[in-house]
Amino acid sequence: MEVDLPSYLMVGNSEELYNYLAEQVVKFISASHGSSSAPDVQSKEIGVTFAFPVIHNSASEGVFVEWNRVFNIKETVKRDALTMINDAMEKHGSEMRASSLVNDAVGTLVGGKYCSRDIVAAVILGDGTNAAYLERFDSVPKWRGPQPKHGELVIDMEWGDFLSSHLPVTEYDVHLDAESPRPGKYIFEKLISGAYLGDIVRRVLLKMVEKNCSIWGHCPSKAKNTICFKNF
Repeated sequence: MEVDLPSYLMVGNSEELYNYLAEQVVKFISASHGSSSAPDVQSKEIGVTFAFPVIHNSASEGVFVEWNRVFNIKETVKRDALTMINDAMEKHGSEMRASSLVNDAVGTLVGGKYCSRDIVAAVILGDGTNAAYLERFDSVPKWRGPQPKHGELVIDMEWGDFLSSHLPVTEYDVHLDAESPRPGKYIFEKLISGAYLGDIVRRVLLKMVEKNCSIWGHCPSKAKNTICFKNF
């Protein structure tokens, strides 16, 4: 089941966002099992995947660091995501609980590892971009927890926020970044991710029109709208 998230929820408040997510989960469970209040359903736990930076103290705790891409809900920052989700689930009459939180890169790595023991890394190229890989425990000096049973740790790179003078940043990327919700942040993600590619194309075409290098011969008003090209 795939559900579109209304754009107003991306910049609204946390209560509206999590209530909407909880409502959709309850609808899905009801459609799949006939009811979301059946005893065998209520006792189930669910996992949550969020493609945003979090501080993980455990699999059942993830504190938001910040939103990226088009999301900007400040009141959720530094709060535990699972607590907010579970509170919303309870408001919708569900006793199911979200018990684990991972981001999409880590989730993809886990899924790949389940299918093949040879998998060592996962890359996300979608609305955003990220990567995760397996690293030897003794090669991670920042780790302060117990030694992993299998001697490896999953490293969430959050490489969307990578910045280097070697990146091929163009004038279109500079302007897009300046007009984005977080200028100077997530530069690598803004260069290659689906959430931004449509707008980069729009800016290139607009420049062509302004220089009379296009068959249009004039600048359509829609071309100045940042959402006139639907992002991939």
